[in-house]
Amino acid sequence: LRNERINTSLSEFAVFPMGDEVYYTGEPDGYMRGVGTYGWTGNSFLRVYSADRGADNTLANPVIATESINGDKFHVGPLTADASGNTLFVTRTYAGNDGERTREEQRKYHTHRLELYIYVKNNDGTWSATPFTHNDVQGYSLGHATLSQDGNTLYYISDMPGGYGGTDIWYSEKQEDGSWGNPVNAGETINSGGNERFPNIGPDGTLYYSSDGFAGMGGLDVFQAAGSKRQWTEPVNLKYPVNSSGDDFAYLLTFDEEAGIAGYLSSNRKGGRGSDDIYSFTYEKP
Repeated sequence: LRNERINTSLSEFAVFPMGDEVYYTGEPDGYMRGVGTYGWTGNSFLRVYSADRGADNTLANPVIATESINGDKFHVGPLTADASGNTLFVTRTYAGNDGERTREEQRKYHTHRLELYIYVKNNDGTWSATPFTHNDVQGYSLGHATLSQDGNTLYYISDMPGGYGGTDIWYSEKQEDGSWGNPVNAGETINSGGNERFPNIGPDGTLYYSSDGFAGMGGLDVFQAAGSKRQWTEPVNLKYPVNSSGDDFAYLLTFDEEAGIAGYLSSNRKGGRGSDDIYSFTYEKP
């Protein structure tokens, strides 16, 4: 695991690659006009960043992404995109009419009052956002989206009624008219009485996600399962060095072939630069 040099003493996490760039989520360092800060840390609200991605997955030259992605008043990120890169699925955090926030709500992988927004790229390069049809911010959270390989199933986390506890992984299927169907719970094999978060579908269709509801090494651990929709194999803990005694999440593969794998992981494990850090990794299969 390689701690990326774009990391700061604040939080950086949840990489999503697009060609020779990545998007990721981070806390702006110092004061940034229009971002504002939240109470108990004094840090700025989360924003989406972009960075250059090298052939070996190293990251450099981080900048806050365009204002048309980051225009929301509160936390923005993480995000995922479709194969074309012209549609983004962005998690945003609703802070309530009074803007009141509690310490628990502020944790960066908090699952309180998440909303999913779909951003479509305009001809001039800006983005237009519309809320996901099944948001209900007064009733539950919904966010952390990932698309199936064929783009027809959208997985996300939610604590909507009908789950197994905390936030579960749910999905919607794309309809003939392009809309997203009613949420379906992805089932009790991969969902637990705890919290499932940060799902990602790998290059071969494997599901990777984090949970604190199965036996693990501590905090959030990364698990993998094969299948789709409601049919999954038993989740397997990826163990050390992917998992640690801290929180390990937002595991994403950029390469998965017979020779080996490569990708990104987010973690607040000891030895990092501070808070959550982004790690890149390569693994050559023996």
